[in-house]
Amino acid sequence: MTLLRRWEIGPFFRSFSLNGTRYSPQMIETVLDFPLAPLPSPKSDRLLAPTREKRVTYSAAMMTYLPEHLRRKLEGIVAAGYPHETCGLLMGTQNDGEVHVRGLTQARNLNTERARDRYELDPRDFLAADKRAHEAGLEIVGIWHSHPDHPARPSETDRAAAWEGYSYMIASVTRAGIADMRSFRLINNDFIEEEMTHDPCDDSHSNPVAKLYRGR
Repeated sequence: MTLLRRWEIGPFFRSFSLNGTRYSPQMIETVLDFPLAPLPSPKSDRLLAPTREKRVTYSAAMMTYLPEHLRRKLEGIVAAGYPHETCGLLMGTQNDGEVHVRGLTQARNLNTERARDRYELDPRDFLAADKRAHEAGLEIVGIWHSHPDHPARPSETDRAAAWEGYSYMIASVTRAGIADMRSFRLINNDFIEEEMTHDPCDDSHSNPVAKLYRGR
């Protein structure tokens, strides 16, 4: 039997597929080698976020620093994926009210039936990004996805699937290109917008994740 560890369960999956079988959070414990601890929030049916250490949550929105070269990369992925929703992971560091994005990667959208207005991030891509981030001394700090022909604001579907402790970056895209990009954080079951700016200390040549992903 395949065994999973707690960090292998993504922060945005109500269920996932394993060897052709669909598992809910309640069913996951039957294939784990230890119980999953509940998330200390009213959302008792969700699991702890996938990190080796307990995630730090904040009572107010944070400042998110996105380097210009990563913003251009993200805009390119989103524009190329139009008119479908694209999605992926943000890697970096977060502390003292600041999120510093140091790398990002695209993930597959498993929701092929409603790819124009829904996304289901492939957990295998989450695992790969999480592994690479930790190899670089970083962590998953957020999730990004696009809103084709819709504003860069979280939907009710986005809110229902979100976890506290992560930045949720949304890019609005139309046939003409990127219309807007904003970042949000779930606090007390509501999305609060984070201020986004470029990273004044960014140096892509010394970026540990850039080295891991160079050529991709």
